[in-house]
Amino acid sequence: MREVGCDIKGNINERGEHIYHMPGQEYYSATRVNPARGERWFCSQWEAWWAGWRKAKV
Repeated sequence: MREVGCDIKGNINERGEHIYHMPGQEYYSATRVNPARGERWFCSQWEAWWAGWRKAKV
C-alpha cells in the first residue's frame, strides 16, 4: 500500500532489474506498481537505492 508522500515507483522489468521511477521522468505516468510481483513504492531515492533498486535512465 502506498503511503502519503511516497511517490517513487519501484518497478521490475522483463529482465528482472529493479528500477525506480521519479515523478517527472519520461515513463513515470506509464509505470504501474504491482506488489504481487514484488514491486513497491518508495518515499525517497535513498530508500530505493538502499533496497537495491537503480534509478530509471529516462
